[in-house]
Amino acid sequence: MNVALPHWMTGDGAGGDAGPAARLVDLSHPLSESVPIYPGDPEPRIFSATTVARDGYNLSHVHIGTQTGTHIDAPFHFRDHGATVDRMPLALTVGPGVVVRVPGKRPFEEITLADLEPHRDRLGPGRIVLFATGWYENAGSERFFEHPFLAADVGRALLDAGVLT
Repeated sequence: MNVALPHWMTGDGAGGDAGPAARLVDLSHPLSESVPIYPGDPEPRIFSATTVARDGYNLSHVHIGTQTGTHIDAPFHFRDHGATVDRMPLALTVGPGVVVRVPGKRPFEEITLADLEPHRDRLGPGRIVLFATGWYENAGSERFFEHPFLAADVGRALLDAGVLT
């Protein structure tokens, strides 16, 4: 019996179609042993545990810290009794996006309410805000960890507007 498999099962690289009402954007970066990690975090280790040729199936061994690569800072990251990522609704990660471009920020510089102000009319319940700093260009250098950060009042303004993430 021949069964037509979806592209994501065959690995042919074909993209899906979210339809005319939505465009989904994958914000993740590839996971590898060379992904930048915060100093002191576990070093990522990724290797083949089994192969099709030898074992009849492929299986990778992946050893990473929970803050390695593209990730979500679950409340548990900063609170002993906070929710872990497996207890957070997946819906928090999908929604209409608002890109706030803040290029040219210096190391450890705040992203301020003034940076957010031109975008305030597009914020609201269910929105996801993406701060485009361009800082990923520093990946692989010590400067990568000196990134700009949100001022506390920006975080409060986003929560007050009903922004998801």
